[in-house]
Amino acid sequence: TVSAVFDGVFDFDGVPVTWDRIRELHRSCAPNLAAFGLLWTHCRIVALLARDFARRYAFRAKRQGLSGPNEQLVVVGGLLHDIGRKEQFADPALCHAAVGSEKARVFLLQHGFAEDFADRVAHCILAHRFRKANPPQSIEAKILFDADKLDATGAIGIARTLQFKADTKSAIYTIRPDGTVSNGEEEEGSSFFREYQFKLKKLYDRFYTLAGARMARERQKIARDFYESLYREVSCGYTDGAQQLREMLEE
Repeated sequence: TVSAVFDGVFDFDGVPVTWDRIRELHRSCAPNLAAFGLLWTHCRIVALLARDFARRYAFRAKRQGLSGPNEQLVVVGGLLHDIGRKEQFADPALCHAAVGSEKARVFLLQHGFAEDFADRVAHCILAHRFRKANPPQSIEAKILFDADKLDATGAIGIARTLQFKADTKSAIYTIRPDGTVSNGEEEEGSSFFREYQFKLKKLYDRFYTLAGARMARERQKIARDFYESLYREVSCGYTDGAQQLREMLEE
C-alpha cells in the first residue's frame, strides 16, 4: 500500500511516522474541513498514480539497462504536494507549490529523512504547478507533475472542479450583457466554464511521461463532451426562453 512508504521511518525522537500523522499534517494544512477532504483524497490518488507511473517507467528503463525513478520519492511527493494550499488560500499572491515545497522539506528533515531525499521531494513539489520559471527537471518531478495533472482530467477532473466551485460558492456559468451564456473564454471571474477554458481544456498537451499522456488522451473526450453538452443545454434554455418571452410580448 502507499502508506507502507513510511514503514520503518522514525522522527528524531524515535517516534514512528505513521499514516495518521501524515493525515493530521494534511488536516493542519487545509484551509477548512471541506478542503481537507478534497486535498487528502486528491493527494492519495496522486501518490498512487505516481507510483504506477514510476513502475511503468522503471520496467522500460530496466529493459534498456537503465536505472528507474525513485518510487518512494514520488509517493512521498504525491502525498505532500499540496500542503501549501492553506497559505495560498489566505494570501492568493502566494504560490502553494513554493510554500508547500519548503514545508515538505522541513517536515521530512524533522522526521528522519535524508537531506538529499528531502531536497529532491521539495523540487518535485515546487515544479508540480505548471510555471515556466520552475519546470520539472528530474524524472521523479515529471512523474509527479503528470500524476497531479491526470487527476484533473476526464470525468474525475470535471467532478472535482464542480465540487470545488460549489464549496467556494462560485458560479457554473455567467451571463453576458446581451443575455446569452458566456462560454468562459472572455470571463474574468471564477465560473466552471472559465475554469474549463483556461485550465481543464489545456491540460492534455502538457504531459511528460508516455503513460500520463496516453491516459490523458483517453479521458479528454469525456471532459470535452461534458462541457459542450452542458454549455449547449444551458444556452438553449436562455435562447429559447428569450425567444418565447419576445413572442409573448408581441401577442
